[in-house]
Amino acid sequence: MSIAVTGDEPWQALCALLERPDLSSLDAAARRARRRELEGVLSAWTALRPAEETAERLVARGIAAHHVQNTVEAWHDAQLRHRDHFRKVPHSMMGETWVEGSRYRLSRTPPVVGSPPALGEHNWSVLTEILGYDEDRAAALAASGIFD
Repeated sequence: MSIAVTGDEPWQALCALLERPDLSSLDAAARRARRRELEGVLSAWTALRPAEETAERLVARGIAAHHVQNTVEAWHDAQLRHRDHFRKVPHSMMGETWVEGSRYRLSRTPPVVGSPPALGEHNWSVLTEILGYDEDRAAALAASGIFD
């Protein structure tokens, strides 16, 4: 669970959800000083609750929150789907594949999502252009089968 408290009002709302009125008077400096303790309190509280439901409850009270997702959950996330986060692109060996798009949407520079390289597709340019191997050394490595 990712939770971000951005001020005293969301902090007090969080303390109410946690049923911890003893913590509600802590200001930002005190919260930072007691960070490890507070993380333990939050971890114990969130561990007992379904992640998506907990995030919804937090957001409904004005607390920035989202549950951490695995790949399948991210694929089915309505917001990511709405933002066309996953894009189908051509692939040199698989025909088409799905990749994650840009995390940002800028008005004057729309994101460009390219095709991912095939395994080993750029070995030659990495060896000769980046690592500076001469062609004979790069060819010897390729011929030895280390890239198979």
